[in-house]
Amino acid sequence: MTERTQTLVHIALMTAITAALSFVRIPFFPVPFTLQTLAAMLAGILLKRWAGVSSQVLYLLLGLSGLPLFSQGGGIAYIFNPTFGYLLFLPALTLLVSMFHNKFKVAGIVVPAIMLLAFGAFYYIALFRIPFAEIGKTLLGFMVVFIPAELLKAFCAYFVGVKIKSRLIIQK
Repeated sequence: MTERTQTLVHIALMTAITAALSFVRIPFFPVPFTLQTLAAMLAGILLKRWAGVSSQVLYLLLGLSGLPLFSQGGGIAYIFNPTFGYLLFLPALTLLVSMFHNKFKVAGIVVPAIMLLAFGAFYYIALFRIPFAEIGKTLLGFMVVFIPAELLKAFCAYFVGVKIKSRLIIQK
């Protein structure tokens, strides 16, 4: 198999893993807890930088095209879903993890994960034009309450990703 074919297979596999982990959903208010971000973190650890990013862009494009790959469905109207900001940040999350996990270890995953939460919260604030007086409560509900879960996913991604990568022949 050529290197190009291998890369395409890796992109497709990571896209499929992201889709599969989106269905591991724990209902939570205001948005559900899923494992999509874990998949994006793993893509940043396991794949070459742009292959990892491509896997997440492909996941978004497939979901927006109408395939029900997101935790609550799919289609172009999903951009108006309160959780879409988190999804929109997945390629950036993968890029940042890819860039920083080797140098900063777990912190190179934790900081981008917190950035994802902030982006998702501010996307919601902008989309629904949340009044200034309500921004603190919105940040609490869309960001702060999810920090422990993102920290857990970041630690899992790091330790599982490093273990898997040591057994694979994927080099950055």
